Amino acid sequence: MLDLGASINVMPTSIYKSLNFGDLELTRMTMQLANRSVVQPLGILEDVLVQVNELILPTDFYMLDMEDETSGKGSTLILG
Repeated sequence: MLDLGASINVMPTSIYKSLNFGDLELTRMTMQLANRSVVQPLGILEDVLVQVNELILPTDFYMLDMEDETSGKGSTLILG
């Protein structure tokens, strides 16, 4: 797997709170979303272990305060 840094991984705060991860690192970054709105992440969570098939990779996630539209159906992560 090659990470060129051209995309990011996003986690809603609802998942972050339910998993009881450690403190977020603050970030000054802003993001422009697909609908052209600009948001500032609440922080970044570094080196979260993510399993894809047999591979386990440390992954950074930016935390966004967004509605969880999948309530009751599971949760959504956006892997870039």
